[in-house]
Amino acid sequence: MVYRKFIIEDDNLILGRVGYHKELCSNLLDLTKVKGGGLWSFDDEKTIILFDKSFQFGAVSIKDIKKCIELNQVFSNQYRTRKLENYTFYFRNDYGEKILISNQDEKLKR
Repeated sequence: MVYRKFIIEDDNLILGRVGYHKELCSNLLDLTKVKGGGLWSFDDEKTIILFDKSFQFGAVSIKDIKKCIELNQVFSNQYRTRKLENYTFYFRNDYGEKILISNQDEKLKR
């Protein structure tokens, strides 16, 4: 089955629809660069919610997610050819609370 999953590899946030988190890795021979992963969903057209953890790589920190977004290193495939820009990102914690990570409206004002 295919799910919406994400990983952080180096300082790149990579989202995709895969069966296993490792399918999002750019180099299957070196999985040591993956910091963790989880699942994602859309809240609306330009809002992405990241949540949960990868059973293969573990959870990621909000700090790592924020760094990828600030560096504009968010991609929709493991080849890093499709950047996702101007999205609002939230992280949903274990208590169901949505924590704002990056707001697209703030970026567009700059």
